[in-house]
Amino acid sequence: MKRSQNLTIKRGTIASPKKMIVAPLALAISMLSTGCSPSTTEASLYKDAESCVAAGNDFNQCQNQFEQAEIVHQQTAPKFSKLEECEAEYGKGYCGEQQSSGGGGSTFMPMMMGYMMGSMLSSNSSAVQAQPLYNDRKSSGFVTGTGANVGKSYGNAVVPTAIAGKAPTVASAMSPSKAAAAARGGFGGKSSGSFGG
Repeated sequence: MKRSQNLTIKRGTIASPKKMIVAPLALAISMLSTGCSPSTTEASLYKDAESCVAAGNDFNQCQNQFEQAEIVHQQTAPKFSKLEECEAEYGKGYCGEQQSSGGGGSTFMPMMMGYMMGSMLSSNSSAVQAQPLYNDRKSSGFVTGTGANVGKSYGNAVVPTAIAGKAPTVASAMSPSKAAAAARGGFGGKSSGSFGG
């Protein structure tokens, strides 16, 4: 006798097709209503405070967030000793010269292309710290000072909570050595497809 002939199935132990559809559907609806998973949050990407206001947001909040992003930019933007190094990472025409306040010459840093702030549509908008956005030569989108890609255009975006939750610090901003290493594929002279000599 086959084993399957000895099985008895009690009524109600196997989920009906209706029950099998309802649970995933409820999960999908709850994820859509929040807009994000726990590891992501909603943010807004704007070129400047004026574009933020034009999108229907509060003037004071837009202006304050933009000013905060500019402060973070000045404090934490990656700095390069040569224009070519900066442009290799951020693209030709997307870097500018900054005179050193101590009179020790100048450095080059990416231009601020906009800023990220909490989405006014999100109930969790305060979880997103205002931070500057830079051109990403590789993706034709925007990156934060830590090099995290946050989107390809201005407007609403879903970004990783770890990136949105805190503005970059001087220590976490992508340094020229990290930028050069990332562009090469890692630390060392060249990037190659194999290990060893």
